[in-house]
Amino acid sequence: MVTTVFNVKEHQHNNITVLVIEIETTTDDGFQGTGHETTTFRDDLRLTTFNVVLDNPDTGERFTAHAHFKLDLATGELVMGSPVPTTRCLGS
Repeated sequence: MVTTVFNVKEHQHNNITVLVIEIETTTDDGFQGTGHETTTFRDDLRLTTFNVVLDNPDTGERFTAHAHFKLDLATGELVMGSPVPTTRCLGS
C-alpha cells in the first residue's frame, strides 16, 4: 500500500492559477520520501512539473521521479518535457 499526503497552496492572479503541492509518501515496503509539484493554469494551458525522492532506510535503496509536461485543454494535446517521466535509481 502507498500512502500519500498532499499539502496544496493556491495562488491566483488575473487569469493565472498556480498550485504548489508538497508531497509526503510512505509505502508498506519501507520507502518514504517527499517531493513537490507545481502546476500553472492559464487559459487552456496546464503546465506541470513534479519531483519526488523516496528512500528506504532499512535497505539503503533510493530513487527519484521527475516529469514536466504541458496539456492543452482545448485540443487535448499532451506534450512531455522528456519522452517519458523519468525514474532513476540512486543506488543502495
